[in-house]
Amino acid sequence: MDPYQKPPIASISDIPVFCSDNEYSENYQTISEDHLSALEKTGHNPFMDEALWQSIEAGTVKLIERHSQGGKILDVGVGTGRLLSRLSSGYEKFGVDISSAYLGLAAKQGINVCKAFVEELPYHDNFFDTVVTTDVLEHVLDLNTAVKEILRVLKPSGILIVRVPYRESLRPYLNSNYKFVHLRNFDEDSLTLFFEKIMQVKVIEFETCGGLITREHLKEMMPNIFKAAFFLGIHGLKFVSKPLWRKMADRFYPHSEINMVVKKICG
Repeated sequence: MDPYQKPPIASISDIPVFCSDNEYSENYQTISEDHLSALEKTGHNPFMDEALWQSIEAGTVKLIERHSQGGKILDVGVGTGRLLSRLSSGYEKFGVDISSAYLGLAAKQGINVCKAFVEELPYHDNFFDTVVTTDVLEHVLDLNTAVKEILRVLKPSGILIVRVPYRESLRPYLNSNYKFVHLRNFDEDSLTLFFEKIMQVKVIEFETCGGLITREHLKEMMPNIFKAAFFLGIHGLKFVSKPLWRKMADRFYPHSEINMVVKKICG
């Protein structure tokens, strides 16, 4: 069955396109190009430590495999396809993004991809068994419409897994080099109120992940010299043994992201 309920308006390198570019999509195209350019030149993600990223992704994959039963899975904000490529067999993989640069790489992972805005997904109603969206909802301009669209394409009783930054300070984004970056923050209460009270779905589980220490955290700790020294000591492990540092950071650092599992309620 064709996954799309309408024809694309264009095609780029065999990738169907369902939206015209605007200031918002061009902003994220720039971000993705800067990301991929840095990877090519240095081998490192300029926005996140690779070990931290892998740890965060592992937590999301664990929840997908715990709560879903295979079938059709959609990654909203698929990026380069890293997350879906980590899943075991048994999934028919789909991905949507607004970055053409990312979509070309995701397609090479065997993912059925298209270019579209989250607020205007091109898929049929009730098409996917599982939908996952990671590091997306903090970016979208219209959160209500975006989530309504995600739930529209999810089957009744289907599973949605969301990952967003956890209790994040938005101050760094006030003067970002990019116009659109993170526009809102989340915690368990705000997510539960939004998804259960407004979107009328059932929150099943939360799980924080991604131990991260920031300058803001250290400033808060400085009055307690022993606590600050402890966290600085963990940070020093990064230059001695990255695996040991990541293990200690995951255990002791404040968590930077939160995963949430949601079930779409039938009728």
